Amino acid sequence: MDLGTADQLARHYLDGLLGRLAHVRATGETARNVAQRVCPDDELVLACAGLMHDIGYSPALSATGFHPLDGARWLRTLGEERLSCLVAHHSGARWEAGVRGLSSELDEFPLEDSIAADVLTFADLTTGPRGDQVDIDQRIADIRRRYPREHPVTVALARSEPHLREVVARVQGLLPAPLLN
Repeated sequence: MDLGTADQLARHYLDGLLGRLAHVRATGETARNVAQRVCPDDELVLACAGLMHDIGYSPALSATGFHPLDGARWLRTLGEERLSCLVAHHSGARWEAGVRGLSSELDEFPLEDSIAADVLTFADLTTGPRGDQVDIDQRIADIRRRYPREHPVTVALARSEPHLREVVARVQGLLPAPLLN
């Protein structure tokens, strides 16, 4: 997938969803900028993954109500296998899949254990819901404010937070200069 197509699809499916389009565009830009510095061969796929990582929130694509899985399944129908795997597992999705009872469904998509996968999570966790640049503390606090304590997102976040912080720190450590001010 090229960047123009990814942006057009994001605009088509996410425009009007409470700032979601701004979030994915900024996530894609952050992923591209970080990839240029730490994994340049993955720059295009990561920029597209940033744009597509929340595509499963679209009511037109939502089947299970779990956006990483719904987005990944849709991307797979487009023949975008690596992109679908990155989207399926972004930002600790396996923890939320467990809470939702969807682990076996998420396992349809191989987990990529790579710096590229880490860069996508880093980009998502350093981009606020309206596209603003934030640090991980701000992002986690925002997620906790938006979801009730018993919501699967909040429960999964409590379980995945140490891992997510490690990923963000690992990527930040690879950057020649801090990305965040």
